[in-house]
Amino acid sequence: MATTQVIQLTDLIVQIGDVQHKIRDLLGSEIFDYLFLFTKVEPLQINIESLSPEAEALMHRHNELMSSLLQNLKVDLKAGSKSVAQTFLETTKDLYLMRYLEAMREFAEYQLVRVPTPFERKLLDVIPGSNDEKLPATITIAMPNVFVNDPIGGIDLKATAEYETKDNRIKSYLSSITAIDELSRKLVYGFEDITLFGFAPVFYKEELLALGDKLCELCLLYFAPQVYAYIHAGRSPGESKNNVIKYYEKLTGNAQSRFHPSLKSLGDEVEELIDEELLGFKQLYPQTRAAIKVELIEILLFMIYCGDFVPLSYFDVKFRSNPEFDNYEKRFHTLLDLYLIMDNGSKLPFPVETYNIDFTDEAKVEIFEAVTAGIVNPNFTLADYLEEQT
Repeated sequence: MATTQVIQLTDLIVQIGDVQHKIRDLLGSEIFDYLFLFTKVEPLQINIESLSPEAEALMHRHNELMSSLLQNLKVDLKAGSKSVAQTFLETTKDLYLMRYLEAMREFAEYQLVRVPTPFERKLLDVIPGSNDEKLPATITIAMPNVFVNDPIGGIDLKATAEYETKDNRIKSYLSSITAIDELSRKLVYGFEDITLFGFAPVFYKEELLALGDKLCELCLLYFAPQVYAYIHAGRSPGESKNNVIKYYEKLTGNAQSRFHPSLKSLGDEVEELIDEELLGFKQLYPQTRAAIKVELIEILLFMIYCGDFVPLSYFDVKFRSNPEFDNYEKRFHTLLDLYLIMDNGSKLPFPVETYNIDFTDEAKVEIFEAVTAGIVNPNFTLADYLEEQT
């Protein structure tokens, strides 16, 4: 697209925004209908009965600008004679859709949101007085860089499933997440026992635990995919775990504070992370930070030797989309079912957990603000959107 045309389009979009704000000031924000993009509730029924001359002139100007914008974008205009108000409502929806698609491309990031499995819903059905409100509070798991996006920012389900088959990133994270807190505390308490700088755990306890979380997540996500590689080669989870544990036990048996060459990539990431985080410990001398780094690495290597970073549970995953949904699930777009693989290699026939793949809250905020551009309909605010699962 030529620079001149980009400038023209930008100018049109700015003018349209200015006119919309003037219309909002005259008629209120209830006539701006973007709900069709964000919620599955009944669509708004907006009827604009009569217009003042000023409001009609503004809507006419809005429609002219939208016509120019759509023509510049080579979008076919809908034929037919409609009132100024009706044309305004339709072209406003066109604009919202364009904003939404652009915001999707720029801001789409996804997370897993725990929803009841079919089995859990059946259990609730047979318990007198039970309903969805009795389910545990919603669990969300941010999963950056694991979903493959299509050109407009949506999830390319086929490509994501193929990527997961090769990479095991989602399965590895779900195998690891429940162990992070316990292992982090083990790491930090071990550091307290051996450190020559006893004041550090006293003054920086929360910071050390936060660092421990990041280090343990890094290590778990290094070893879990290796177990999954054995599982995909036909080994049982029990045998696969044992193979990984025994291999790294040999490599780290004589280690003190240096990573074995075969662990170089992990070691580099660990050292970089520790260096970066310890810079926040402002009261420490550089040589003290260096000594603490060595102590932390010693404990990490001992935990690797003990097999602490090889997760206990392993899963298979299945992606499902709308054609496979029951009535309850039709409110969602894409679901992920998690099947537990037993130590002997058998798989449970029903999912132990089900997750909706939804935008992160941060992405929802960015997309909502880009679409509404400062004009928020009180019938559906950002707070409403954040509560909505899509």
